[in-house]
Amino acid sequence: MKICFISEFYSPAYGGQYTSVKGVVDICRLKKIKYMVIHKKSKIYNDNARLEKSISECDIIHIFGGWTLFYIKISLLVHKLKKKIIVHPMGFYEPWSLNQKKIKKKLAWYLYQRNFLRQSTLVHCASYNEEYNLKKLDSKIKTVILPFGINNKDIKKNISKVVKRRCIFLSRLHKKKGLDILIKAWIELKNKNWCLDIVGFGNKKHFMHLIKDTENSKIRFLKPIIDPSKKKKLLDNYDFLVLPTLNENFGIVILESLARGLPVLTTNETPWIGIQNKNAGWVINHSLIELKLVLNQIFNTKDKEFFIKKKNSIKVANDFTKEKLSNQYLKMYKKILL
Repeated sequence: MKICFISEFYSPAYGGQYTSVKGVVDICRLKKIKYMVIHKKSKIYNDNARLEKSISECDIIHIFGGWTLFYIKISLLVHKLKKKIIVHPMGFYEPWSLNQKKIKKKLAWYLYQRNFLRQSTLVHCASYNEEYNLKKLDSKIKTVILPFGINNKDIKKNISKVVKRRCIFLSRLHKKKGLDILIKAWIELKNKNWCLDIVGFGNKKHFMHLIKDTENSKIRFLKPIIDPSKKKKLLDNYDFLVLPTLNENFGIVILESLARGLPVLTTNETPWIGIQNKNAGWVINHSLIELKLVLNQIFNTKDKEFFIKKKNSIKVANDFTKEKLSNQYLKMYKKILL
């Protein structure tokens, strides 16, 4: 068995997309499955003859993405070669995403996108949320639900009882991620003991403008992190992650944070609603009022309670190790080759 992973972008700078693809590549390594990765900047992709030869030599083509000319070119070629195809949509068909450039996407959906998904052997959804939203668009699409994982070695073993009074936002600097209401909430609360660090790629100037005339807001913008080991060390400096996002099909940064013992404050627009029931975080509606209420609650949480939430975060992360998920991925790949 040989699997070809295809992603328009394959660099740590692209955050969740890279981490997701790399995670499944790691699972192939664990199970000693042969694989190759093709992306937009690879030499193979830019040589049509070589691209066709490489894909023809693989048994399964696992595509991450949709909509773009890169995806159209690959999809047409893969269907021409009559290969087994798995598509992971990367959240591109979630309600929030579909409302961006709505007319163009609706046209693209009926022209080619729906047919590509229907003709795929399977569509790989990372959560029940993603599958539900996809099935609402077209019930004929064949789906499988498999979450992404984290390396067992990346899960923190020893958790400090010390509360540093530090919070981190770690994601793209984008309106979808709710950074605007987070900054507004933090400023309005005027808490003098807690600080917020914002880390990510994107339009930094737009969000820095929101704190330009604010004194003592305790908000800092730090340099983006690319190296995974540096990301782990960075997370270890904080007490919790906040991600008041408008939509996530999975939210790999939430898993990465839980694995380092950080409870997470996020919205019910992610598949991580269960962290609240497991006392490993807080889940709200995407609302400035709710965000302020819960942040204020967190600021007044006793150190002992924080320590319990940190331990529970580790417990949640332990259910999502690549080692535990690897058999499910292997089963999926074997099944479609029957």
